[in-house]
Amino acid sequence: MIIDEIVVCMRGGDEGDDIPTKKERVFADFEKNGKASLKFHSSIIIIIPFISTIMSKKVILQYNGALHDIVIESDMIVEQLKAHIYSITSIPPSNQKILGLVKSALVKDDTILSSLDIKDGQKIMVLGQKEEVGVTTTTPVTPAAAANTTTTTTTTSSSSTEGDGEYFEPSIWTQECTRVYLGKNDQMQPRYEDQQGRTVCFACSTTCYAANTIKCVPKVTPFHCQCSEHDHVAGHECLFGPRIDSYKNPNKSSLQKMKEQLISNLKQSLSKSLQQQQQQQQQQQSPQINNNNLGGPYNGPMPTPDQQERMISTIESNYKCILHYENKDLQQKALSLVPKEILQNRKGLPLKKGPEQMRELLNWFKHSFFKWVDAPPCDYCMSQTRGVGTTTPSAQEKLYRAGVVELYQCAYQHQTRFPRYNDTGKLMETRRGRCGEWANTFTLFCRALGYRSRYVHDSTDHVWTEVWIEEENRWVHCDSCEPLYDAPLTYEAGWGKKLAYIFAYEVDGCFDVSRRYTAKYNELLGRRDRVPEQWLENYLTRVNQKILDRIKDNDQKTHRSHRLECEAKDLAGSKRQLTSDELQPRASGSEEWKSGRGEMGDGQSTRLQQQKSIFPPSSMKPSERPVIKESIIKFDKNNISSQLTNQINMIGHCNISSSSSDKCIQLTNRANDQCGAFWVKETQNVDRDWIVNIGFRIDGKGADGMAFVLQNHAINIIGKRGDGLGYDGIENSMAVEFDMYESKGSCADPNGNHISVHCNGDNKNTSHHRCSLACSAPFGDRSINDGSVHQASIVYSAEKKTLSVWYDNYYIISDVSINLSNKLDLIDGKKAWIGMTASTGGINQSHNILEFEFGYL
Repeated sequence: MIIDEIVVCMRGGDEGDDIPTKKERVFADFEKNGKASLKFHSSIIIIIPFISTIMSKKVILQYNGALHDIVIESDMIVEQLKAHIYSITSIPPSNQKILGLVKSALVKDDTILSSLDIKDGQKIMVLGQKEEVGVTTTTPVTPAAAANTTTTTTTTSSSSTEGDGEYFEPSIWTQECTRVYLGKNDQMQPRYEDQQGRTVCFACSTTCYAANTIKCVPKVTPFHCQCSEHDHVAGHECLFGPRIDSYKNPNKSSLQKMKEQLISNLKQSLSKSLQQQQQQQQQQQSPQINNNNLGGPYNGPMPTPDQQERMISTIESNYKCILHYENKDLQQKALSLVPKEILQNRKGLPLKKGPEQMRELLNWFKHSFFKWVDAPPCDYCMSQTRGVGTTTPSAQEKLYRAGVVELYQCAYQHQTRFPRYNDTGKLMETRRGRCGEWANTFTLFCRALGYRSRYVHDSTDHVWTEVWIEEENRWVHCDSCEPLYDAPLTYEAGWGKKLAYIFAYEVDGCFDVSRRYTAKYNELLGRRDRVPEQWLENYLTRVNQKILDRIKDNDQKTHRSHRLECEAKDLAGSKRQLTSDELQPRASGSEEWKSGRGEMGDGQSTRLQQQKSIFPPSSMKPSERPVIKESIIKFDKNNISSQLTNQINMIGHCNISSSSSDKCIQLTNRANDQCGAFWVKETQNVDRDWIVNIGFRIDGKGADGMAFVLQNHAINIIGKRGDGLGYDGIENSMAVEFDMYESKGSCADPNGNHISVHCNGDNKNTSHHRCSLACSAPFGDRSINDGSVHQASIVYSAEKKTLSVWYDNYYIISDVSINLSNKLDLIDGKKAWIGMTASTGGINQSHNILEFEFGYL
């Protein structure tokens, strides 16, 4: 063994110092007893620790007619080998029976592989039932399934001591060749014949032969399996060969039960064969086309076999993948990761299921939980990488259902693997990916919160989620990548996609929901050329009937019927009006990636905003600033001092400026990612005519903005920073925002210089303009953050239940209808905290309050 380029150290200098010298090439021959004889080119003594090596061997797994190499280490146990086999075959370790490790026996899971006499290149095989994956609609490919043979098994305890000889389970004939136990003794059993007419048992027909090379024969003549007798035939090998005739003296009672089962199942096989013959005769006499994949007769135009196979494979594989959303352990894991603010309101009560909770979940998932990956950083140096290809997943990666592994390389030639996992348990740990990983994981979170949820697949390569909103009796579109709620026309109108097939999958069925996502259905139909429409409708109907037949709970059936009825009305309803959210181009992904996919839109959103003016008419006349008659709290540069903290509670980055020439309350200074607020400590009566006057200056021409807020959430509350302006997320509040940065995607802002009134009742308030009651710009579109001092007044009329905003000599918002006592849950029906909030994000500015006065008219 050669140990190359070891840094050799010698003692020198002060005690304890190690001085590295030149690299020496050292040759070490390890002897069997672990000692090393060394040769080297210097007189320096080198101590090299003994390195123990673990020997590895390769075994060859035969499964479904294919060979798979598995490298095993000598210190592995059988249980670890089963984990590798699971990643290849999808047979859970608990269901596996490994043959070929030792002759004529099975080994325990804790057996160390080094204790077995395993040869390098030794062949093994596995038997067992795969994981149940739901409805199967494709034609069976195994000969036994093709013959519709029904098996009835009886399990006998392995601890039985009845009779003498070796014990085996009587039902083993369904998994292993009957020659293993019966030898060449002819026995009545389900009979199969290969293309040369040789008799084959049930287990060999399903294991040793490829599809369509063997058939079930309705004969009653006793026979023994001849599969192992023609191993010399080119291309054929009996996978049970090493175990043939290995039970020399089987337990007589078990043997008798096995024979009884074989005879019973032979009768069932003959009965099925007779029924098939009768059905074939009826089909020959009828003009109807019998399509096995549809499960029954069908009269319409037929797709080609290739078209049919691709469509069925797409729908079936997607349906199987969504069944894990019902796993209670996964749901509990997801629920444990959701912040309590999404689950409970400010009073600790469960948050009502509906639009507000879903929007909260979308925003948290997008901005705090999951991460978008264009190219992963280098695993070694964290530098940028570029894609260099793909490779097959490792056994470990397959355990988490990775279908492919993308390869990336940094400038230093380090290679990074990016497995595209489909296992949501793993994705809740990695928390990264692209739209597939996002939609997969988000749909599980929706299910964990108790929503009926669907995984939606678009044939033009995108996926998202639908949730059933009970209070609205409809399915609602949710895209966690953007994030978008109830914006189904986004992909067609905003992204510019040419949609065709869109299928939604839930545990209760598979549904074509394409009509929900288009305003141009006739154009969409023109692009649907994969299969005939009538065939597709018939196929989905029959698949869903099979799923319905499995549902035993009557309440579940009733609610399913209710949802389908509501959805049918929804899809057939009037055309939907486009919203500003639906006109936005794609937000997630790099510009290059989005452009390559054609998802950048066509500028329709910009044109719409240009057509929609929010500016007040130029004929508006100036007016005097409103006057407060009964002042409750007032501060300005003459009395702003540390004593002010007796009257207000400052939160976050809010502070009192120390400059003697420019005393003010600074909500944020000129730094990124800041959020500040102050609240008047004593609650105020807001169910009477009131007014607040504010003098402020914004320095920096950056982002994001500030707001006057009235709320009954808490005295120490603060909202979201960045585009949240410090009030987004505060429950039971009303805000008048002064927004100086255009956040189109997250807030649907009309521009980067506007004033808007926002209220969402006693739910969490939001800076998104879906909750804007009125919006305007300063008169003449003068910049709010131009560094000048500006004056604003907010006036509420308790009699008219209206709110108005005066700004720099003009009423820019007049008489907006809002009944505060009904809209908000006020203290004693009339009181709330009042104050100011502000925030910065990736760019910044300082928000300075020079004067603040609240009082009554």
